[in-house]
Amino acid sequence: MILTITMDPSVDIAYSMNHLNMYAVNRVDNVFKTPGGKGLNVTRVLAQIGDNVQATGLLGGELGDFLEAGLDNLYIKHPFYKISGEIRNCIAILHEGKQTEILEQGPEITDTEAEEFLVHFKTLIPSEGVVVISGSLPKGISPDYYSKMVTICEDASIPVVVDCSGVVLEKVLNGPNKPTVIKPNIEELSQLLGVEVSDNTEILKSVLTDNLFKGVEWVIVSLGANGAFAKHWNKFYKVNIPKIDVVNPVGSGDSTVAGIASSLAAGKDDEELLRTANVLGMLNAQESQTGHVNLNNFEEINNQIEKEKTHFPQVEYKCCAIEDVEFPEESFDVILSSLAFHYVADYEILVKKIYRILKSGGKLVFTVEHPVFTAYGTQDWHYNEKGEILHFPVDNYYYEGKRTAAFLGEKVTKYHRTLTTYLNTLLSNGFIINQIVEPQPSENMMDIPGMQDEMRRPMMLIVSANKKVDR
Repeated sequence: MILTITMDPSVDIAYSMNHLNMYAVNRVDNVFKTPGGKGLNVTRVLAQIGDNVQATGLLGGELGDFLEAGLDNLYIKHPFYKISGEIRNCIAILHEGKQTEILEQGPEITDTEAEEFLVHFKTLIPSEGVVVISGSLPKGISPDYYSKMVTICEDASIPVVVDCSGVVLEKVLNGPNKPTVIKPNIEELSQLLGVEVSDNTEILKSVLTDNLFKGVEWVIVSLGANGAFAKHWNKFYKVNIPKIDVVNPVGSGDSTVAGIASSLAAGKDDEELLRTANVLGMLNAQESQTGHVNLNNFEEINNQIEKEKTHFPQVEYKCCAIEDVEFPEESFDVILSSLAFHYVADYEILVKKIYRILKSGGKLVFTVEHPVFTAYGTQDWHYNEKGEILHFPVDNYYYEGKRTAAFLGEKVTKYHRTLTTYLNTLLSNGFIINQIVEPQPSENMMDIPGMQDEMRRPMMLIVSANKKVDR
């Protein structure tokens, strides 16, 4: 499990516009409001890539309630410590390829609140996993506060990733216990050392051997479009990344931290950790929403990152539309598909192709969004005037075809089919159906916000089928 810490959270508001008119009225077409703060950006990405994550920190006021509701919608556990003050708004105006930020001042924390949070934090530290401490400290908390948290993690033998800057980072590095990972960018590194540091490899090697970093297992320096430079104990790594079209760079460093934490928790080797972290950072930069990644593009970018050796050479990766995939007849023993077939317009042609490239007796296992879930199209609950769930709408079930749904703020095209169509298409093309499963939340998931409601509707369908054995 990964625990993220956000001591100065916010509600992040992103306004996207073609042009910002100073001293005039500006109207905005697209507005995104998300739970904000560096730690919560990390949290969202970890949740998207499937890690078990929960978020904590300090939270208060009506904006705090909005933030918690946003995390509930993402099914993320959030045992925050409640304070008396109101958290802040952070506004980003995206215009003409630039970004203008308006950042409110957060609340001032009392000594009692600061002390009680440390007690609260100790109760949340996982027995196995990783702790991530990200972002600035609010007013009222001493600069050595994160150093105290690192010591608590050290006492619990839990790896800790720290992503902060300035005096707070200096206090961490000069503290009695060292973090597992720090991730300054080149500007933050320069500020920390009091000298201007370039991205020259030999200069970076020299500065990272400074006694300030002694005892820190990983120092990963973000170099922006030039990738990253890292030191793991006594080994050095330079990560070169491809050029990409940047939509919104905010949160890319946090997405990189998510990749670091996820890789540490999974026990990945050095190369995989660095590649995963940098790919997630780039995926975030390609999206308009902060702390959001499109995993469909993961392999394409991952394969472009320069590396000195290749893992799993027996695996071949292809990145193309599923309709365009071609292989010789009877190429595979097993074909697996995860939540892809409902994006394909012609399901029967796809089934015929799969049958052709499977070996005799070969197995097809696939998941799709359940036909009950895709029928109406919007894929959201109906609510009453108080915002409480009334029911899940099912309509136009037998009218198959294109549906438009909203997913993470984007419009997504899917294709609705009845259960009869999914199954009979397999049968009429020579498959034998082995098993059908409608997954539901397990008992140990029922304490996760929103999961009890998922017992009211089926979201997914799993189908296992075999190609008939040639006699």
